[in-house]
Amino acid sequence: MDPVTHLASGILAGQAVRDGFLPWKRIIPFCMLAAWIPDIDNLFSLLGPGPYLLYHRGITHSFVGGLAVALLLALAAKAFNRSLAAWRVAAVAYGCVLAHIFLDLITNYGTQIYLPFTHARASFPCVFIIDPFFTLTLLAFGALSFMAKPKRRFFAVVGLAWLVIYPLSNATLRENVGSLYARKLASQGVPFDGVHVQPDAFSPLWWKIIVEQGDTYRVTSVSLLPGKGMDGFKTFRKADPALLDSLAAQSEFVDIYRWFSRFLAMEEQATEHGRLVIFRDLRFLVMTPAVQGLMGNGEAPFVLQVELDGQGRLMRAVFLQRGETVVFQAAN
Repeated sequence: MDPVTHLASGILAGQAVRDGFLPWKRIIPFCMLAAWIPDIDNLFSLLGPGPYLLYHRGITHSFVGGLAVALLLALAAKAFNRSLAAWRVAAVAYGCVLAHIFLDLITNYGTQIYLPFTHARASFPCVFIIDPFFTLTLLAFGALSFMAKPKRRFFAVVGLAWLVIYPLSNATLRENVGSLYARKLASQGVPFDGVHVQPDAFSPLWWKIIVEQGDTYRVTSVSLLPGKGMDGFKTFRKADPALLDSLAAQSEFVDIYRWFSRFLAMEEQATEHGRLVIFRDLRFLVMTPAVQGLMGNGEAPFVLQVELDGQGRLMRAVFLQRGETVVFQAAN
């Protein structure tokens, strides 16, 4: 989730506890820090795309690691103000960290909430990573909590309730969209192995549907607006597991990328010295028509391009996200 939404959750948490549970003049900036601090693992991007994919939304986003972060914040707060009840500060900090984890879980990126026990990535995708309606509503309740001081806690609690109610409503809608579409395919006699509904730009009005059919993915956008409906399909070939195994044996980054990805598709192009293989994670493919034109016709980030020689050996690999990064270069 975007940092503004995380900070908004911290503001609401601080406003909810400042008059009773934890009366402290610095409670608002403290809660904003606690609500943002798990994303300090973005610093791993300075070490390159491999560590970023592996460690972002890692230990600081887990239940155990988040508790450790909250305790450290409580100790720091106690050092500055010895009159504070340490357990109350720790409880508020952990609540803000848990809100951060929840907001990340409801996007499709994946979060390692069970570290250090497993690196499995959990995701319950029902809100797009940037949702203006969701975030602006949170900010509005936060503003009201400052403007109407006698009802400060009321507006803060309502805002925190919205933080949970909106994603849960979207999740229910997503399940209904998936069930309806699966029944539609079945009624038309169309074979499929799975139907996956993902939030897209401007969800819950638009949803992305990924249909698994054998060795292909078919992707479309469904609008719930009156007079709209389903757009045409884009068809993608599933990534070849044998090819991925071979590439992962030659490059650690490819192994990390394979672990990170969820709906991994590939396309091949012949080159002068072999072939170019382009891998895309369809989670990040934007299908909302109004946004496609602004994003290069919906081109996904987290794209991996690999160059192979005539014998299928990896020569070069380039990762595309906010620019190009060479992640593998064969020795001459």
